[in-house]
Amino acid sequence: MNIFQKRIKPIENLTFIAIITAITVAFFAILNFVPFSFLVIILVFPFISFAVGAICKKRYFILYFLASFLLCLTFSFHDISNLLFYLVPSLITGFTMSILSNKKISIYYQVIVATIIQLCLTLLFVPVIELIYEINIIYDLVKLMGLNEYIFINSFIIPFALLISFIQSFISYIFIILFSIFPASSLSVSGSSTRVCIARFSGRAPYCLSRPRRSISCCVCSVSSRV
Repeated sequence: MNIFQKRIKPIENLTFIAIITAITVAFFAILNFVPFSFLVIILVFPFISFAVGAICKKRYFILYFLASFLLCLTFSFHDISNLLFYLVPSLITGFTMSILSNKKISIYYQVIVATIIQLCLTLLFVPVIELIYEINIIYDLVKLMGLNEYIFINSFIIPFALLISFIQSFISYIFIILFSIFPASSLSVSGSSTRVCIARFSGRAPYCLSRPRRSISCCVCSVSSRV
């Protein structure tokens, strides 16, 4: 089975969900133990969530979300800030992207909607994390960039969060577009070649006449030209 093929049967959906959940947990473990890995992880999570929404039936996303959330919670039970700030918003944003993509919404609107959702979830969880752990993650990111020395920086916390959300959504969508294009083109070429071979071997190609040897060579030439 092609890894990008749409899952139809329940066993196919559950198997794919299990694999993707394991990948999500693995990346979340990296996020917790490797410094600065969040710079890559925030792009990976939306992409993984998009793949679930695009390949599996929508009702299985709840299963994926709950399984990923509970398993990742075991890695961060003592500190759920990464879970709330990185994992949850990214998974919801990626799934939203898959829904908008299926509805053929313009890519510009998809990025805008994804950015707004990411921003809202970020601003929702930052006070929660600050209340529990007395840590402001956005301010820590600003401090990491060396901008905390400027007095006026507190006025730009929300615009800074908006910028981060937009960059995350935009770059994630680049990966998603590549993901959407590659499987479609590969499957299309494979399907076309298969149909050509069937036509040639069945003798329905008009210019191959009734000679089997010429029919086979026509098929090979046609497949090689398409590939």
